[in-house]
Amino acid sequence: MVKIFIKGQDGTLLTVPVNPEEIKAGENQKIDVVEVLNVGGIPIPGFSDLQSLSWESFLPTVKDGNYIHAGVDAKHIIQKLRAWKRANQPVRVVISGAFGEALTHGNLNQLYYIQNFETGTKHGYETDILYKISFLEYRKLQEKKLIIVDKEKPKETPKPTTPGKETPREPVTPPKPPEQVKKPIMHTVVKGDTLWGIARKYYGKATNALVNDIVKANKDKIKNPNLIFPGQVFLIPGTEAKATTAPKATTYKVVKGDYLRKIAKQFYGDEMQWKKIYNANKSVIKNPDLIYPGLVLTIP
Repeated sequence: MVKIFIKGQDGTLLTVPVNPEEIKAGENQKIDVVEVLNVGGIPIPGFSDLQSLSWESFLPTVKDGNYIHAGVDAKHIIQKLRAWKRANQPVRVVISGAFGEALTHGNLNQLYYIQNFETGTKHGYETDILYKISFLEYRKLQEKKLIIVDKEKPKETPKPTTPGKETPREPVTPPKPPEQVKKPIMHTVVKGDTLWGIARKYYGKATNALVNDIVKANKDKIKNPNLIFPGQVFLIPGTEAKATTAPKATTYKVVKGDYLRKIAKQFYGDEMQWKKIYNANKSVIKNPDLIYPGLVLTIP
């Protein structure tokens, strides 16, 4: 036995007198399509839309024991549905039996807004009122509050002073400026390099003592002073790297149709610089071939 009930916030419970031939329930999934280089469109699922519910039926105006129960008539049902819709209040819809089991988890019993309610008539239904009604799932907005608590420092009790004498003030020592850390120069060995040549490059001359200083500072890397390899990085003792001011990085918000090569072309004039952008954004880019609109990238 299929039964349909609609209950308003005022406590009124309506029983739909005539079951509709068809009940429609829909729930769409939002899916964005992202264009990926050399791949094409990739679907990215988003949040689910609100569930909708609708049906069409008629309300008999002639009281009949087969339809009207406990004296509830068509006029009363129409007035209540319109009042609930205009009040923008959710109503509870309960559908039992086979229809309800086919819609959601067992029998349907949840809150909806009345989205649309239409009435009318046609030939053959002169003593009845035809109606269409549709609902949209009610979802409560959860507000999040941020509470900031200021911790006040305990007030110090002033020390008693002797009348006629002023309390001497403690001298204020200005804070020391932060010490600048001096970093030694690091040299990356290239093909053709020798320790004598490296010493001459950084010290202006080459002596056994200077070469030995380089060997001692890199003894974990240099096993034989006459044998060094391209790609090795040596610390050059007694030197200081010149302080440089790193250029400020800018940010860029990805839009639809963007990919890393295109962004690199835009900022550097060379699409092959895409790796530079990828390396600076590894924390937010999991796959360099897949970036999403709205993603904020740091452009080094």
